[in-house]
Amino acid sequence: MRWGEPVDVSLHSVAEGSKGASCGYTGLVALNDNEAMLVFSDFGYPDADGRPCKSICVVRIGIE
Repeated sequence: MRWGEPVDVSLHSVAEGSKGASCGYTGLVALNDNEAMLVFSDFGYPDADGRPCKSICVVRIGIE
């Protein structure tokens, strides 16, 4: 609804298995006053065999 101070989001802290490498294309949707859905790419997410591959991740984050 309004812009505030920027917040750095470490991919390591929001997606289990994430290696933290992203192309930077992201999406953010407010769910309510304290929660949002964050969408981002991850170049190092492990596939079923543990090999890194590009994936699109969606996580629900809370803001206090």
